[in-house]
Amino acid sequence: MLAFKDITTLRVGGTISHFEKIHQMDECISFVKELDEKGSEVLILGGGSNILAEDKVFEGTVVVPTFNTIDMEDDRGRVRVTVDAGVVWDDLVQFSVDHDLWGIENLSAIPGNVGAAPMQNIGAYGVDVSETIEWVEVYDRTLKTKKKLSNTELRFGYRNSLLKEERGRYIVLRVSFMLSKNAQPKLSYKDLALRFGGSTTDVPLVAIREAVIDIRSGKFPSLEEYGTAGSFFLNPILSPEEGVLFKSTYPDAPQFQVENGVKVSLAWILDHVVSAKGMRVGGAFVWDKQPLVIATNTNATGNDVRTLMSELQKKVFEATNIHIVPEVYVMQ
Repeated sequence: MLAFKDITTLRVGGTISHFEKIHQMDECISFVKELDEKGSEVLILGGGSNILAEDKVFEGTVVVPTFNTIDMEDDRGRVRVTVDAGVVWDDLVQFSVDHDLWGIENLSAIPGNVGAAPMQNIGAYGVDVSETIEWVEVYDRTLKTKKKLSNTELRFGYRNSLLKEERGRYIVLRVSFMLSKNAQPKLSYKDLALRFGGSTTDVPLVAIREAVIDIRSGKFPSLEEYGTAGSFFLNPILSPEEGVLFKSTYPDAPQFQVENGVKVSLAWILDHVVSAKGMRVGGAFVWDKQPLVIATNTNATGNDVRTLMSELQKKVFEATNIHIVPEVYVMQ
């Protein structure tokens, strides 16, 4: 019997009672609608790269959409790229680079499928995917209808969206990205600025993708050797007043002004305040090159990861009075 440890990048989790790959969009809607009418538990899963499963048996049905077409059309100097949910995210980034389209190259090498990208509002190296999303077509399981949600309706925030806030209600079917034919390198992020010497012009699209892939490979575990969900926790966002207090206590800690307060670097806190590197529970451990990452060995369990997660949360709260929350979806 298939288990979550076989289909998620953290490589932990119990067996799955029912598992279905769905190859057509309409078939996916019909199948989920039928399960909903029966009152069955349903979990929609893409690449399994942002989920921490439980060790017990999942009694419901895991549905994996695999429809994967990509369409392009010009739109007043830009290009609308409409992508099925089952397309592998990094395949889309490679597609955009191959077609000289700018906008998502900084998001290279992020694991997972396109359907999960708007839910998490994935981001890296100074770019959020919401900057390029025009609309998302979904099946609304509450209203039992297919519809398009605009960028505004999706209520994007830091690693957040309407789709995440109402998790389980919407099944992502297609995502429309508006990409540019004109060079628009975004190289202000520290790692990229160092790589390109501060230059913001005349940097080839392919060079940015290659740099991002190289930088990420130096920070994150290889999925061929370890289980991982990438960055496990969100960076904390403090109120302006909390930010001032934090800065006075930790003047060297990186801070970034955001719309509703101050975002502080959790990696810095884990490195310099709580000494997280080296922490381990069973087969789960903090990655030595990036403390935001929890990695797993082949003998790890979901409970190992949960316990390590809780220990990290406790240490950070006791040291800073900041409650950190997972970026990863923790099943319960």
